[in-house]
Amino acid sequence: ALVVNTQSPADPTIDPQVVMVSVPFFHIAGATTIMSAVFSGRTLVILPAFDPKEWLEMAQREGATHAFVVPTMLKRIMEAPGFKDYDLSKLELITYGAAPMPYEVVRQAVDLFGPQGHDVGLMNSYGQTEATGSMTFLGPDDHRLDGTPEENEKKLERLRSVGRPMPDIEIGILAPDGRKLPANEPGEICIRGDRVMRGYNKRDEDTAGAIQGGWLHTGDVGKLDEDGYLFITGRIKDMIIRG
Repeated sequence: ALVVNTQSPADPTIDPQVVMVSVPFFHIAGATTIMSAVFSGRTLVILPAFDPKEWLEMAQREGATHAFVVPTMLKRIMEAPGFKDYDLSKLELITYGAAPMPYEVVRQAVDLFGPQGHDVGLMNSYGQTEATGSMTFLGPDDHRLDGTPEENEKKLERLRSVGRPMPDIEIGILAPDGRKLPANEPGEICIRGDRVMRGYNKRDEDTAGAIQGGWLHTGDVGKLDEDGYLFITGRIKDMIIRG
């Protein structure tokens, strides 16, 4: 139920869905995608390895309704030969995350997957294992440029964000001394909530460094705007991502 709850704000549908998985199962994104599909009775379509042409063919053949990709995958899908010729009419939502999304890539996706293209909803998800998955999401409505010029201008700026917190997650931007910072002031992104981990197994020193004053310190730097949208601006803890 916890895993399904972490997915629900992005996907309110109840009917059976076909979920395509092309990310590693050992990653929190792959794990929650698989578990939420199993718990909610959806069909899983698993790609053993990612190839943009195979991804498009599989989505068309299996009638995929939902998919999760990382930014580099989405870029390669849009650049695949014959991209516009594939039938993706059953695809309702593509969620992207697990790495920073370059603005030019998401801007291209808004056009190619918008009403004048394949007409597929897009969602950005930001999370980590310590939070049992997604912490924020930038939903399909945030990706649709169907408002007034002023509204669309604001939406274009928010495409640089990772959206707003999930209902059961509180986000605070903290200064090095633990003070909670006001809107638009950068600091460390910290979270708290019932599904945030209590600590690392048998790693008391690491736990003490990660959880301070009831907040889990993510190691990411960012800011919240006046409407609660989270913008990631850097990272305190550097990690090497392979694969």
